[in-house]
Formats: sequence, structure tokens, C-alpha cells
Amino acid sequence: MELADRDAWLDLIATSGFFLHPETEAAVLFDEYWGAETSWLGVFHRQTGRLAAADFMHIGDYPMYPNGAQMLYISVRPADRGFGLARSLTRQHMIDAASAGLHNLFAETDDQRLPSIVNTFRLGFRPCLYAEEMAGRWEVVCQNSSLPFTPDQWPRSGHFAA
Repeated sequence: MELADRDAWLDLIATSGFFLHPETEAAVLFDEYWGAETSWLGVFHRQTGRLAAADFMHIGDYPMYPNGAQMLYISVRPADRGFGLARSLTRQHMIDAASAGLHNLFAETDDQRLPSIVNTFRLGFRPCLYAEEMAGRWEVVCQNSSLPFTPDQWPRSGHFAA
């Protein structure tokens, strides 16, 4: 993606289920994260030129996530879902992070974004139970999806990709 794709990304965010106002919060988010420490990926529809899916990876030194990068706002336009676009974007970020020598890749998501959670589980990500209430949160998420609830196998600090 390029800086010129800002409006296309704002439109994608507005149609893909995020609770952000596209002209305020999403615009601020884009402007804040666009830069040297962020890698943006987008999938454009060949016939229409429309942005079908996008996400970005922010590289930083987080106390909770040492030597890593964080994937944010994995978005797929509703009409373009079911083709593996989010999985492809996530895999590319995993390759990019490994190529950059980063040992940890983190994905944060809201509970209601079950397709995103299932996608990241299938790619080897696991919940981080960094707070006492996290096990209960993930039990509900697992009950509402096909994911196994195995908190004894999940890390207590940082996330990881297998």
C-alpha cells in the first residue's frame, strides 16, 4: 500500500466491521501509524481496483512484546470474504517479521471479530493470559467458535506464533 491509498483504507475500515468513525478515529489511526516503523499490506481487486483487504504491522519495542511486531486492523471487505485474504496478509507479515529478525509477532483483536481470531489460531497464534480475567474472556471466545480452550498451554506474557 502507499500513502495515496489512505482514502481506500478508510473506506475499507468503514465497511469491514470496525467500530471506528472513518473520518475521525480511523483517519487519526492511519496518520499515526503511517511511517517508517509500520509495514502496510493491501490486496486490490484486479477488475475494480478497489481495496479488498488490508492490515498493517507496527514494529516497536513493547514491554509486553519484546523483540517483536504487532499486527493491527486486519480488514476484509464483506464482499471479498471467504477467499483467504486475511490469512494471506497474516502469513506475509509472519514472513516479513522473521526476515527482519523479529522473534515475536503479536495479533490483538476484539472478541466479536471471531473470523480474525480463528484465522490467527490456524496460523499458530495463541492467547496471552497476561491478566487474571483473560482466561474467562477466552473461554467465551472458544465457546463461540470452534477453537479449543486450553489455557494451561497458553503463555502468561507475550504472544507467539508457532
